[in-house]
Amino acid sequence: MKKEFLKRLYWACSDWDEGEDADGTMLSELYERIEDVKKADRAFSEKLYAAELSSNEKRLLENIGGSVSMAYEMQGFINGFRLGMKLAGELRGEAAPE
Repeated sequence: MKKEFLKRLYWACSDWDEGEDADGTMLSELYERIEDVKKADRAFSEKLYAAELSSNEKRLLENIGGSVSMAYEMQGFINGFRLGMKLAGELRGEAAPE
């Protein structure tokens, strides 16, 4: 399965800032953060703002942290989707694609 296609699918599923989709679906209503993410995000922010850094340094680290999180989220989505498709194929008795 092509990773580029899965990246586009990821963005379609996770870009919750874009508002209403062509079919009237509100992606923001479908996207959900789990409690573990909320806790980790809160802990990161608390430690970042407790550090004696300039506003620019804090903003830079916040942006880097967001980029890292998004990259991990995309990686998890792509790997989870690929593994799910392989499992579905196995359950149907199909040979796994190379």
